[in-house]
Amino acid sequence: MPTRHGANGEDIIRANPGLNYSITPLPLVSTGLSQNCPSFFATKPSSSLGLILQKAEIEGQDYQQKITQKQQETNKDKKNRKAKNKKKNEMKKKEKAGREKNNKNSNQLASVPITTRNLSNLVDLRAGENLLTYFPEEIVLNFAAPPNDIVSKCDNIIIKSKDLYTLCGTEWLNDQVINFYMALIVVRSCNNKDLPRVYAFNSFFYSNLSSNGFDRVKRWTKNLDIFKYQMIFVPIHLTDHWCLVVINLEKRKIEYFDSLKMDNFACLYLLRNYLSEESIAKKNKPFEFAGWEFTCRKDIPPQKNSYDCGVFALLFAEFASRKAPITFTQEQIPYFRERIVYQILSKELIEYI
Repeated sequence: MPTRHGANGEDIIRANPGLNYSITPLPLVSTGLSQNCPSFFATKPSSSLGLILQKAEIEGQDYQQKITQKQQETNKDKKNRKAKNKKKNEMKKKEKAGREKNNKNSNQLASVPITTRNLSNLVDLRAGENLLTYFPEEIVLNFAAPPNDIVSKCDNIIIKSKDLYTLCGTEWLNDQVINFYMALIVVRSCNNKDLPRVYAFNSFFYSNLSSNGFDRVKRWTKNLDIFKYQMIFVPIHLTDHWCLVVINLEKRKIEYFDSLKMDNFACLYLLRNYLSEESIAKKNKPFEFAGWEFTCRKDIPPQKNSYDCGVFALLFAEFASRKAPITFTQEQIPYFRERIVYQILSKELIEYI
C-alpha cells in the first residue's frame, strides 16, 4: 500500500510496482471535498475510481433533481389544498348566509292561515304570484329544510325537502312528488262520498307492465279489487315526459292525457289488455269491453315549454278526480306549483269553491 512520509508534511508515494497509479487530482464534487485536498485521495487506480466518482456524481445530481421535483410537487399540493380549503370555506359561508337569510325571511312572513276561500280566489285572480307569501310560517320553514330532511309523509310515501325543489321554477317533477300527490287524491276520494272512488297506480307500474308484462305486476293488486273503483289513474313516464291515463270504469272509457297532445294508442291498448288479464286472474272471466271508448284527449290545455309536463299530469288527475272541466292554463302553472307544495306539506288537497 502507498505510504505517506515527510518531515515537512509533503506527500511521498511509494507505489506498488504491480499497479499503475495516477497522482493527478480528480474532481471531488460528489464527496463535498475541497479541490485543495491532498492528491493522495486520488492515488487508487484511475480507471475504477473515475467511474465510481462519475457514477456518484450522476446519482447525486439525479437525487438532487428528485428532491427538487418532490419539493415542487409538495408545494403544488399545498397550494391546491389551500385553494380547495378556501373554496370549501367560502361554500360554508354562503350556505350559512343562505340559512340565515331563509330564517330571517321565514320570521318576517306573517303566519296567516290559508283558507279555502282565499286560495280559490287566488286561482282566478292571482295566478302566477308567489303563494309562499301566504303560507303559514311552519310550512315555509319546512320548505327551507335541509335537502334530506323528511318534511311530509302520506300512505308510506315520504317527501324530502329536495323533492319539493322539483316543484320550483323550471324543474321536472320526480316520482316521489307524482306518487305523493296521487296518494292525496286517493285519500280525498275515500273521505268525500260526493266524489268518485279513485285508485292510483304507482308511477313505476306502467314501466314494469310495458317492459315485463302482466306477470311482473300482477302482485301489485294481490289484495285489491281494482274493479270496485270508479276511476283508475295510471301515471305514464315516457322519456323525459309525464302523461296520465284515466281508466273510467263508470263511463267505460280509457283516456290518454298528454299536455303535448301526442297520440299513444299503444299505451291505451296495453292497459286494455292489462284489465283483461287482471279480470281473468281475479274473476276467472274476461273483461267485457263492449261499448268502451279509447281516446287520446285533445280538448285539454297545451303545455308551452319542456318542463311542466309533470304538473300538467297531476292537474289532469286532480280535475278528473272530481269530474271538473279542465280549465287551467299554462300561465297558471307557476301558481299551481306552489299550491302543490303547500298541499304536500299540509297533506291535504285544497278544495275549490
